[in-house]
Amino acid sequence: MRFSPLAAITAATSLCVSLAGPALAGPLTPPAGAVAPTGETLTELGDRVEPRTPISQETTPGDAAAQFVITQAGSYYLTENILLLTTSAAIDVRADNVTLDLNGFTIAGLSPAGGTGIRATSQRAVTIRNGVLNGWENAVNCTSSFETTLEGLTSRFALDIAFRAGNESIIRDCRAIDAGNVGFFASVSTFVADSKAFNCAGDGFLLGSDSIVRDCRAIGNDRDGFRVNGTAVYERCVALNNFLNGFTGGSNTVMTSCTSTGNRETGIDVGFSSVVTDSVASENTLDGIDADSRCIVRGCTTGRNDRDGIRVDFGSSVIDSIASRNGADGIDASSNCRVEACSATENDANGIVIRSNSVAVGNLSEGNARGSGEDGTGIVATSSGAVIERNRVISNRRGIETTFDGCLVIGNIASDNVSDFVLVAGTRHGPIVEAGQTLVPINNTTAPGTLNTTDPHANIIY
Repeated sequence: MRFSPLAAITAATSLCVSLAGPALAGPLTPPAGAVAPTGETLTELGDRVEPRTPISQETTPGDAAAQFVITQAGSYYLTENILLLTTSAAIDVRADNVTLDLNGFTIAGLSPAGGTGIRATSQRAVTIRNGVLNGWENAVNCTSSFETTLEGLTSRFALDIAFRAGNESIIRDCRAIDAGNVGFFASVSTFVADSKAFNCAGDGFLLGSDSIVRDCRAIGNDRDGFRVNGTAVYERCVALNNFLNGFTGGSNTVMTSCTSTGNRETGIDVGFSSVVTDSVASENTLDGIDADSRCIVRGCTTGRNDRDGIRVDFGSSVIDSIASRNGADGIDASSNCRVEACSATENDANGIVIRSNSVAVGNLSEGNARGSGEDGTGIVATSSGAVIERNRVISNRRGIETTFDGCLVIGNIASDNVSDFVLVAGTRHGPIVEAGQTLVPINNTTAPGTLNTTDPHANIIY
């Protein structure tokens, strides 16, 4: 007898059914009553994970000083806009470790006498975020508090200072617009990032020492764009069209990749032992960069400032920087300074000025003091002990000049200046030689030199 696969499958199925016995189904009729959820709602889940309290007269009742008062640590949030007509505060935080989320709502104050949007006096670890505050004397006042965090806030038309924060605060992604005084005011050791101050009647940012400012903008403010009263760190910030300085920093300030343009005084003004790198200062009414003693200016570009492009004091260095088309000197260095690998072009006065015991080495100075009525020099040493070495000066009114004895001039190349070398008596210098020129074409052959000298310290005119 032949085996049939279909017969085998049929037999196996019959055996399984007989062994399992009769099948039983559950009831098909649903229970009586309305259908209801069996899990947690989003609100219940949120309250269990992070309990939050809505701001209201029931949960945060106010008093004569404030419409709402927070007296317990915790997380709070707004559920609607707040409009206040009196001079009291809208919200007064009187506890440590409070987080207040404005939830995108607006707190507006309409009293001509001001008042405060949100106030926290002598508290610690208060966080305020995500909302708009309009028309207050101070949008947020946490001056006496510590470790305050302000995030995602906008203040418009504050009558005085928009945002006030205390020591060791964090200000992130905030905007101060049309404040009647300073946009952002904070005490020492503040960190500010991604924030903007527009058209404020005082400084855009006024911070205490040891503060860090990163990726911020200060535009059209009536005093300094950025001012740190002490050591500052500025990174990737922009100051435009402020009425005084673009940036001001005290001693030991570090500035990287910042831009200062169109300010009514100095673009960048820093104290002693500061470092300014990879920054731009242009079209400012006074100097582009003004650095105190023992500073380093490296990789910077200055142009079209009404006075000097770069000015540094005693013991400073200017390296690999550009100063072009400034209204006075391109680079003005005091005594014991070093100017190296820089380009100074088309400035109205001197390209580079150095003083006693300073060194100008490996620079290009071109086209300075060539306009009608202009007078100046490509590189000039105005005090004794200065060294002018291995520079190239082209098309200046005077190429290289000393105005005081005791200077050293070696290894420089000059061309097309009205006067190539103008040296006072007592200047020490290598031979000044006018280079000749080849008399026949040269094509892949050896040929004698035309420099008319073998002295490695010779100054060449061509």
